[in-house]
Amino acid sequence: MKLYSALVHRINAYTTVRDNFKLLSDISMDMQIEDIEGGIKKLLERYPKDFPNDFTNEFKQFLSFSSTSLSLITTNENKNKNILFNMYKMIIDLNVTECFPNIERLLRLYLSLMCTNCTGERSFSQLKLLKNVLKSSLLQNNLQHLGILSIESEFVKSLNFEDVIQNFANEKSRKKELCFDKQVDSCDDDSSD
Repeated sequence: MKLYSALVHRINAYTTVRDNFKLLSDISMDMQIEDIEGGIKKLLERYPKDFPNDFTNEFKQFLSFSSTSLSLITTNENKNKNILFNMYKMIIDLNVTECFPNIERLLRLYLSLMCTNCTGERSFSQLKLLKNVLKSSLLQNNLQHLGILSIESEFVKSLNFEDVIQNFANEKSRKKELCFDKQVDSCDDDSSD
């Protein structure tokens, strides 16, 4: 049942993303003006501060520009792989970000959404490996620290543990010197009474 509810939740999340970015998910070189305006309106409902109120003309010009330029840049083997990634790469490679600033921002936002999902998934997978049947008695605090160490393993491997141990020893060392000779003499005096 958990698997089913997790899949339904994920499907709903991806459906929401597709609906918010309908402008890009239904992109084609012969899009009608109504489709473009509807897609921009839907996008602005979700991201009102990130885009201007209307960039329909910019989007139309970009479609016209990309229909000619994209065919020159892409090769036959990657032509149909990912049209949106190829469009973003075209904007960067041809250095036209100033001509299409909103399209560049839109493509960057859309293409990075899936990467942000992967990081969270990777963290949960790592925690699942850490907390198995043998380690089920781990406290939450210890599990959290072990998870961070495991997820950031590249950083942990670069640490010099001798320095870490020395810093810990310096912080935890006692500052007062003990003199054992005086204590022994006072103990001997007390025992003679």
